[in-house]
Amino acid sequence: MPSSVIKIVRAGTGLVAQVFASALARKRAALELREYSEFERLLTDLSSAFVAIEPSAVDAEIERWLRRLAAYLGMDRSSVVQLSPDGRVLQVTHSYAIEGLPPVPKIVLDTDYPWYVERIREGRTLRFERLPDDLPPEAVAEHAFVATAGFKSNLMLPISVANVILGALTFGMFRTYRAWPDPLVNRLHLVAEVIGQALARSRGQRELEERLAFERLITDMVKMFVTARGDELDARIHEALGRLVEHLGLDRASLARLTPDGEGIAITHWFARSGVRPPPLTVVRYTWYLEALRRGPMVELYSTRNMPAEMAATGLKAHLSIPLQVGGAVWGAIGLGLLQKEREWSAVERQRLGLVGEIIVQALLRRESEEAMRRQQGELAHVARVAALGELTAALAHELNQPLAAIGANAQATRRVLAAGKTLEDLDEILGDISADAARAADLIGGLRALLQRRELKRATLDLNQILRDIEAIAQTEVRRHDAELLLALTDGLPPVLGDAVQLQQVVLNLLRNAAEAMVGDRADARKVVMRSAVSPQDRVTVSVEDDGPPIDDAAFARLFTTFNTTKPEGLGMGLAISRRIVEAHGGYLWAERRPGRGLTMRFALPGGDGARPSGGSSSSWAMPPRAGSADPADQLDRPRRSDVAQSGRVPRVSAPTPT
Repeated sequence: MPSSVIKIVRAGTGLVAQVFASALARKRAALELREYSEFERLLTDLSSAFVAIEPSAVDAEIERWLRRLAAYLGMDRSSVVQLSPDGRVLQVTHSYAIEGLPPVPKIVLDTDYPWYVERIREGRTLRFERLPDDLPPEAVAEHAFVATAGFKSNLMLPISVANVILGALTFGMFRTYRAWPDPLVNRLHLVAEVIGQALARSRGQRELEERLAFERLITDMVKMFVTARGDELDARIHEALGRLVEHLGLDRASLARLTPDGEGIAITHWFARSGVRPPPLTVVRYTWYLEALRRGPMVELYSTRNMPAEMAATGLKAHLSIPLQVGGAVWGAIGLGLLQKEREWSAVERQRLGLVGEIIVQALLRRESEEAMRRQQGELAHVARVAALGELTAALAHELNQPLAAIGANAQATRRVLAAGKTLEDLDEILGDISADAARAADLIGGLRALLQRRELKRATLDLNQILRDIEAIAQTEVRRHDAELLLALTDGLPPVLGDAVQLQQVVLNLLRNAAEAMVGDRADARKVVMRSAVSPQDRVTVSVEDDGPPIDDAAFARLFTTFNTTKPEGLGMGLAISRRIVEAHGGYLWAERRPGRGLTMRFALPGGDGARPSGGSSSSWAMPPRAGSADPADQLDRPRRSDVAQSGRVPRVSAPTPT
C-alpha cells in the first residue's frame, strides 16, 4: 500500500478516535452534569425539608432522608451518630439499612470503639474503601468488629455547627467494595452540614424545653417543701422522687441516710414505676460506695461494665448517687436507677440533680430543727407550769382542805347515825355529800396532775368549752387567791379545734393569773375576771379574758409581749411569751385590746371546723387583729390595726402589765 494511503488511513483513524473521545467526554460531562443537577435538586429538597420543620419532627425527617440518600447513592446502610452536649457520650441516634440487613443498633460507642470515636471527636473525614485492610494497626476493636460484621467499605463525615462537633454522618457497604471520590465526598459534606443545622435547632429546642421543664419541677418542689408540715414531709419526699422518675425516664429513685456510725447506708424513702421491684431496704455496707460518696461529687455507674458485681447483682443497668451533705459531711444520698437500659448523665443533669438534693435535705433538716424546737418548747412550757402552780400551793391546800374537812365531818356524822340505829335511808344525804366532796377533791388533783405531767405535745380534736370547764376549779382557785371573782360566759355550739388540751389550758391559766394580778389594789367589788368563748362566721374560735384593772399607758402597752419584760419583782416575763408560742404553734394568734375606760382584754383565736390543722406558725388567711371594743372581735380579724390593739407575730411584741 502506498505510503500516502497509509498516511490517509492513519489520519482518518486518529480523527475517528478524536471523535469518539470527544463523544465520550461529552457523554461523561453530560452524565456528571445530570448527576450534579440531580444532587443539587436532592440538596435543595433536603434543605427545604428542614427549613421550617418543627423541632419535634426532626428525628423522623432525618430517618426518612437517610433512606432516600442510601437509595440515591446505592448504599447498604446509613446512620447518624451524636455526641452528648458535654461531649462525654457518643451514641447512634438515627439509622437506615436495606432490606435483609439490620440497621445500626442505637448503642453507646465510647467504650467499645475508642479509636473510631476519637476520630469523630476530632472532626475527621474517614474513607475506607477496602475493610478491614484500610484500618490502622491501633484500631484493634474496630478491626475485630469490621471482620465480624462483614463491612467492606465505610465513609464517615463530621457533623459540625459553628466549629462545634455534633457527631458524624456515616455510609457503609456490605455487598461490594466502593470508592469514595472527592466530588462525591464534597457533596456529602453539604448533606452533613444541612443535617447538622437541623440537629442543632432540634437540640437547642430540646435543651430549652428540658430546662423549662426542670425549672417547673424545681419550682413545684420548692413549693411542696416550703409549705409542708412535718407530718407531711414523708409523703412530699415520695411525691418528689416520683416526679424525678417521671421527668428523667427512670425506673426508680430513693433517698438513703448514713447509719449513725457512718459505716452503712439505709433507704428511708423510695419510688418505683409500676412493675419495678423496690430497692433493697436493709442497711448496705458497701465500703467502696461510701468512700465514693465522700469523695464526691457523685457516684455514676452508667453500665454494668463499670459497676461492681454486688451492685450489678441487684439488677441495675445504670445508677447515679447524689451525695447529700450537711456541714461539709455526707448525710445521705439520692439514688437514681435504671433496670432496663444503660445510661449516662450529662454535666447539666448532674448539676440540676444536685439542686434537687439540696432542696430535699434542707426540708429534712428543717423538720429535725422543728422537732428539736418543739421538744425545747415542751420543756419550757412544763417548767412554766410547775413554776406557776408552785405559786398556787397555799391556795390549793386551802381548796383541798375544804372538801377533805367536809368528808371527815360527814364520816363522823355517819358513825353517829349508825350508832343511833337509824335506817340506811337516813344516810343517803350524808353519803351523797361525801361523794360530791370526794369528786371535788379528785377533780382538783386530776387537773393538777395533768398540768404538771411532762409529756410530748399531743394534737387531738377538742371541744374548747370543755377544755375551759375542765380547769374551772383551778381557775377559780387562782382568781380567788387575788380576791377576785371569775365569771364564765361560754358560747354553745363552738366548732372543734385541733390542739393539745394541756397546753391550751396553760395559756388560759396564765391569762387569768395576769388579769387577777392586774386588779390587786382595786376595791373588792370591782375585781371581776370574765372568761368568754365565741365563734365567728369563718369558724374561728376565740377565748378572751377580761379584767377591770387600771388603765395601761402607751409605753407599757407597747411592751406587752416583750420577752423578759415584767412588772413583778419575782416575775420572769416569760408567761405571755410562752403563751404566744403555744397559740401560734396551734395556727392561731394572741393579742391584747384596751377596754373602754379601764382594763384589758387578752384574746386568742384558733382555726376551727375545717380550718383546724396541726401546723406551726400563724395562719396567713387571718393575720390581722381585731379592733378594740368590738362586740364580736372574731368577726373583725381582717380589719386594720389600731393603736389600742397589740398582738404577737410580726408587729412590735409586747407584754402584759403584770406578765409572769
